[in-house]
Amino acid sequence: MLDKENSSIISEVNYLDYRFKINWRLIGGFSLKYRLSDKWSFYLEPAYQQYLKSVYRDSGLKKASYIEIKSGIMYKF
Repeated sequence: MLDKENSSIISEVNYLDYRFKINWRLIGGFSLKYRLSDKWSFYLEPAYQQYLKSVYRDSGLKKASYIEIKSGIMYKF
């Protein structure tokens, strides 16, 4: 039920039907670290995610997937 006086778009979207359905996904990745010194190191973390079904109802998307790459420099205190 929509309470027009006390609602916001965000609060109503969170209660839509598709938000409560489980969307299974497969995630795989690994982490590489290269130690530059005792306190400094470089890291690289590539990952792959494969969704088993679309998040949204009737979106037309078939098995969405993406590749994520994180990298940076770490300092150890």
